[in-house]
Amino acid sequence: MKSTETVFHIYDSLPTLHKTLAYKVARDLDAAIAAKGSASLLLSGGNTPRPFLVQLAAENVDWSRVTVGLVDERWVDPESGASNENLVRSELLANGAEAATFVGMYRPGETAAEAVVGVEAAYKAFFPFDVVVLGMGSDGHTASLFPGRPELEGLLNGAALCGAAEAPTEPKERMSLSLHAIASAAHCYLHIEGGAKLAVYEAALDGDDVDIMPVRAVLNHPDIALEVFYA
Repeated sequence: MKSTETVFHIYDSLPTLHKTLAYKVARDLDAAIAAKGSASLLLSGGNTPRPFLVQLAAENVDWSRVTVGLVDERWVDPESGASNENLVRSELLANGAEAATFVGMYRPGETAAEAVVGVEAAYKAFFPFDVVVLGMGSDGHTASLFPGRPELEGLLNGAALCGAAEAPTEPKERMSLSLHAIASAAHCYLHIEGGAKLAVYEAALDGDDVDIMPVRAVLNHPDIALEVFYA
């Protein structure tokens, strides 16, 4: 049984959502820094988080004490527009958060499967995480936890922090945080926008088969105090 209630925040405009989520994340980082001298932030890619990242970069945070990582990564060169690292570097790290330490996932010359050991070691250095910001696909995936994939079982139930994954669309090769890693976060946010994504979210709430909709593993996790930000 889920021991924490999901909090659903709804906003009447996207700019308000982006500004409010950025403020909330920034204050979480401030609190972690005040408590232990450092903070960690794990971010998602795609088009949805771009304006949120711009807002977050403008927040007054001691970024020199923040380590920024990724929820998942497409296995492409960081110069590619499809790269989540590229997104975070251009919209957050180059816009005001230059002092943050960035730890990416992509390793040139290695496949995602070959890079797992190195990425695991790098992310274990700042585990457990303070803040994780997730997105959700129209197929009910989150991070790179895709429906029906053979690696899903291990990523949902294993003790590793990350693993190689495969998407149904190009670029197929990915790296993803595991559910274990996501659940470590002191603060976990799901950022969704538009009526179509709301319908997916509501469908996820109506069932418990994680193989069909992996986001259910996050929604139903007993230890994840999830907050959903929607407009």
